[in-house]
Amino acid sequence: MATNYFHYAKGFNAPAIDRLARCILTNTCGSGEQKIIILASNHFGQAWRGLRGGEHIWALSTIEALTSLNYTLLYTLGAMDTLLIYQNLPSRLRPDVRIIWEDRLFEDCLVRNGTNYLDHEDSYSKGEWQVGKQACIKQDGYEDGIPVWNSFIFHFWKNPLSPLGSQWTLAPENYATQYEHGRGNHYLSYSIESFCKKQPFIPHSLREHRALVLGKYMRYFDPQSNEQHPWKDPQHPDQDILAPVIAQVPLSSSGQTFALVGTARRQQGSPPPEADEHWKGATMPVQAIQNLGVLTQSEFYYELGKSKVLLGVGNPVASPSPYDALCLGVPFINLIHSWDHDDPLNRFKWQARHDLLRALDPPYMYDVRKGDAEGLEAAFKSALENPIEQFIPPAMTIEAVRE
Repeated sequence: MATNYFHYAKGFNAPAIDRLARCILTNTCGSGEQKIIILASNHFGQAWRGLRGGEHIWALSTIEALTSLNYTLLYTLGAMDTLLIYQNLPSRLRPDVRIIWEDRLFEDCLVRNGTNYLDHEDSYSKGEWQVGKQACIKQDGYEDGIPVWNSFIFHFWKNPLSPLGSQWTLAPENYATQYEHGRGNHYLSYSIESFCKKQPFIPHSLREHRALVLGKYMRYFDPQSNEQHPWKDPQHPDQDILAPVIAQVPLSSSGQTFALVGTARRQQGSPPPEADEHWKGATMPVQAIQNLGVLTQSEFYYELGKSKVLLGVGNPVASPSPYDALCLGVPFINLIHSWDHDDPLNRFKWQARHDLLRALDPPYMYDVRKGDAEGLEAAFKSALENPIEQFIPPAMTIEAVRE
C-alpha cells in the first residue's frame, strides 16, 4: 500500500506541469526548463518526508542539483504511473525525457506483457487505463512505451542493474576508482554541503575528549556473536581491543579521559513512539563504548560535531556519515577489513569500511587494519594532535554535483 511519503511528492507535479505548459505557450521557457526528469524511485518521495538514510541523502542532493539547473521534475509512484505521465508529455519533448527508476519499478515496466501485467502493478500504480497491448517499455508493436535507453537505475551500490549495463546505473560514489581497470556504475555524486554548513562548527577547544563510533545496530559491536567484529582481540576472540587502546590515549588539556560513544539500537527500523531503553539499546556489548541510543538527525549531527574523531566498525560499508564528519572538522578512522599480505600498501586490493575514502590520507582519514591495536592507538593520537578544519571533498560540492 502506498504511504503519504510518496503521495506528498506527487503534489509537486501539478505546479511543475503548469509552469512548463505556460512557458511553452508563451515561448518564455528559461534555460533547462524543458528538460524533464521523472523521478520514479521511492527514495525521492521518502526524502521529502524526512527519511535520512544514505539513499535519501543522495536523493535530496540530486533534487537540489536538478532544481538549480531549472529542470522540470516530476514524481511518480510506480511503473504504470510513470508511463501515464510520460505518455501525456508533449511528443516533441519525450526524446529528451530521462527517468530515474527504483530498480524494482523499472523491472515492472521492463517485463510487463499481456500475460503477467497484473503481477507487475501496485495498488497505487494500476494500468487499468491501458487498452490494447499490455506493455510499458518501448518495443516493437508498442512505440509509445518508455525507451530503455532513457531509463537510469538509482542504485547505491557497485553492481549494475540496468540491462544496458553500468552506464545506465547511477551510483553516488565513483566506484570506478576502486578497480585497476577503472570501470564502474555511472557516477552521480551527492553533496552534503548545504545541510552541513547549516550546522554550527564547534571549536576544537570546546569539544569533548572522545570518538563517536559509527554503527547503527548493537550486533555490530558484539565480539562474541559477530565473527566479523573489526576490533576483536586476535589473541582473545571473546574480547575486543578498544578498552586497552583508549587507556593509552593521553588525557585532554583539561584532564578529561578519552572516551568512546555510540548511537546504536537493538533492532532495525525506526523506533516506535513508545520505544523504551531496551529497544534503543541502552547498554552496549562492548563496555568501552557508552551508548547514546537512537538519535534524531539533528541530534546525531550535534554529537558528531562535538567529537574529535569518528571511528568505523565495518558496517554499513558505505555511508554519508564520514563525509559529514569531515565537513564538521572530524577526522575518520577507516577500517581495512582485508588486504593482500604480499602487497599490503596496494589500496586497490583493500576491502575497507568505506572504500571510496581510501584515497584520502591523514589528517583527514586514517586507515587501520582489522585487529591492529597499535595502529588504532596511533591513529587516535595522531587525529587528536592534528585537528582539522571543515573539509568537503571537491567532488561533493554543490557545484560538482551540478556538473
